[in-house]
Amino acid sequence: MIDPKLLPARVLELMDPITRKQLGRGGRTQSEIAAAAQFKDEKEFHEQTEAELRRRNLYFVTSRMDRKPTIREGAADYIVILPGERCVMLELKLVGGEFSDAQIENARDYHNQTGGVVHPCYTLLDVIRHLPPEA
Repeated sequence: MIDPKLLPARVLELMDPITRKQLGRGGRTQSEIAAAAQFKDEKEFHEQTEAELRRRNLYFVTSRMDRKPTIREGAADYIVILPGERCVMLELKLVGGEFSDAQIENARDYHNQTGGVVHPCYTLLDVIRHLPPEA
């Protein structure tokens, strides 16, 4: 068995993905490692947001991160339902994250139909700023 630590990054990139998978975690390319770290950070941000929404006893709708969404493509990460037939749309982004074309189109449609705004949130503090004050 080849020790993947001894293989140059370029060799790993050129290898067949099935062969690299047999090498275990050490067979991942730099881009795969970065993508896994980004997914982990984004998942943690979502968990923090959900904890805050639950702490405030707010009703919200979100899609699972580990599966293909069953709601409209580009929909905000969190649709928070508030008293008085109001809602807050939150789109969570890691610093440096960009909106997809579908997210931009969805935000535009939401605004045109309701006058509402999809709020980009880069930190938990951003999330809290867009929620109603606690009683």
